[in-house]
Amino acid sequence: MSGGLMVAAGQAFAEYDIGKSGGARGIGKMEDYLQDWINFATGPWGLVVIVGGLILGASMWALAPRGGGLGIALRAAAAGLLIVNLGTVVAGFTVT
Repeated sequence: MSGGLMVAAGQAFAEYDIGKSGGARGIGKMEDYLQDWINFATGPWGLVVIVGGLILGASMWALAPRGGGLGIALRAAAAGLLIVNLGTVVAGFTVT
């Protein structure tokens, strides 16, 4: 039941349409699958994923050991999460 709600919410907030190529066989199924992913990423659940990633990154940064290879790797992963999500966060505040 909640999966159907997620799909309905994703379709309600979808902003991008990749269109149909009219290709034969499995191309149509692949297009539908990719459109579902785009609907998910541009919908409300995409925002949940971004916020969750930022929370995970902040937690990794705060709880990582200060020295050693593991600490450096965790801090690099946290910085990577921030950099990947930063464009989306900034775009969220600048949409007109």
